[in-house]
Amino acid sequence: MHSFIKNLIQGIPDEINIAIMEDPKDYLSTISGDTFDITPLDGCTFECPFFGEQENASLGGAKVGVNKKTFTHFYDARTGTGGIIKTANFPLTNDRIRGSKFY
Repeated sequence: MHSFIKNLIQGIPDEINIAIMEDPKDYLSTISGDTFDITPLDGCTFECPFFGEQENASLGGAKVGVNKKTFTHFYDARTGTGGIIKTANFPLTNDRIRGSKFY
């Protein structure tokens, strides 16, 4: 686990905004005829490509590729709440959107 380096000009800011949205629903069928309800995007995060670059800058020598598996924890002393986020991060770039039927 690597902590972010704070106060870098090109690093991540102290606070970020996130939006939590409901996963689209889909189903999966097997060759034997069984069907399952699935959430195809379970456990993934789509992020601004600039934020991905800021994350890598804040990791210093531990930077990783474009797609990441991030584990984040946070605490808000004002409200006494906190949380943990473990997710696969995928930056939404124009190139990725143009090259995929999904996006």
